[in-house]
Amino acid sequence: MPGNRVPQLRHEPSLEIHRPRVLNTLEAAARAGMAAVQVLCAPHGSGKTTALRQLLAQRSDAAYIALPAAASPEQIRSSLAEISGARLAIIDQADVASAESREALCESIEAGCSAGMRYILGGSSRTAMRAQALAARGMGALVDASLLPFTSAEIAELATAQRVPFDEIDVEQLKYDTDGWAAAVSWVVRDAARDGRGLRGAFEQWRQLNGHLLLELLVLSHDDAAASEAFVAAMRSFPDPATQRDLERLDAVGYPIVRMRSGLRPYRVLMQIAGNMRSTDRAEIHGGRLVLKLFGRFSCQVGSRPVTFDRRRDQNLLTYIALTPDASVTRADLLSTFWPNASPAVASQGLRTTLCRLRRAVSDAAGCDAARYVSVDNSIALDLDWVSIDARSFRAQVELAETASEGGNWSAARDHYLQAERLHIGMLLGSEALEPQLVPRAVEFEDLFKVVVAQLGKPLKRNAELAPSPRSE
Repeated sequence: MPGNRVPQLRHEPSLEIHRPRVLNTLEAAARAGMAAVQVLCAPHGSGKTTALRQLLAQRSDAAYIALPAAASPEQIRSSLAEISGARLAIIDQADVASAESREALCESIEAGCSAGMRYILGGSSRTAMRAQALAARGMGALVDASLLPFTSAEIAELATAQRVPFDEIDVEQLKYDTDGWAAAVSWVVRDAARDGRGLRGAFEQWRQLNGHLLLELLVLSHDDAAASEAFVAAMRSFPDPATQRDLERLDAVGYPIVRMRSGLRPYRVLMQIAGNMRSTDRAEIHGGRLVLKLFGRFSCQVGSRPVTFDRRRDQNLLTYIALTPDASVTRADLLSTFWPNASPAVASQGLRTTLCRLRRAVSDAAGCDAARYVSVDNSIALDLDWVSIDARSFRAQVELAETASEGGNWSAARDHYLQAERLHIGMLLGSEALEPQLVPRAVEFEDLFKVVVAQLGKPLKRNAELAPSPRSE
């Protein structure tokens, strides 16, 4: 059949994975009794063409056409006439032709529906494919695009096919970082296979080396430069409520956006890439710091957004790192501290799972890559240029007071002790059920606070009595 031809793939996985969820839905959509026109609308690189080709391969009564951008109305009518004998017409890239040609496409589809044909339209822009008008007239319905992102099982299948080592945590982390976007997942796995690496850490490696290329490819896939600029701006300003109006408009024309109960957000992977492309002037970023308060009631926020931990262990691990002298701890230290009686395999798995949940909680609150705040390698460290911790500020004030006192500057010493006292609004982790590992830290800070109280209790008029306090370390 002339129309049954396969186009050059654009942004699709290099190795096809069978997608039963998508195919079963498309198959059901093609049955009689449902809307005559089904619209599969999703961003570039979502795997639409792959899914449509797989549907074509399993149906003997289907014909396939990929519309070229330069197709004239006459060419479109001619192509559709060639496949008039098919029961199901699969029309890919249905949004790329000119407005005049899309009008001809709609007229031909309406005539075909009257003759009993059924259609599946594939494309990125539901506005260009007139999905809203088709639905309003009762002719068309949208296929659920949430079926297109890779599932965990499909990511595992792809990694296995590419001989990339992985475990369950690696798969879940990649799915989270990419939102299952086929273009990003397949690129990450392909790079890992090429370099002979496992899936762990592959996303970070890819993001640093090639992430910007994916964003550039996305922008080049859209002809509207103003819309692309608006999309990048929306990613950089997210989650400002004002961006929701822009995201609604951009979602309709095919940009990678997730629709959630709380609103819309760009794909997480693109926000991370756009975040890397921001100015390095940190003062330009409003509300981007992670603020950890350990005195009194525990609090962890990025801007005004709380970080919600799934497990108490995740929170305690973060606290333990925050209270170390350099806010950095080796994996070996964490394993021996939090999993002292577990086997090496169980302890390592527990640490990986905890770090995965911890980074996910921070990323969800920040709306960007958690690596900005927490780096994970042989050591797990907090970036203190992005993280503020009241306990560390308290200790710093005490040390400044001691230095001033040793230099004979008693007035400055008292000022620093007063600053330390203001930071201490309650016992360290006073609201928490402490794991044994954190009890010595709590005792240490309470002893340090007693020194502050003792020094401030001495009369300022007898400066000589404001003696240097013993250091706590």
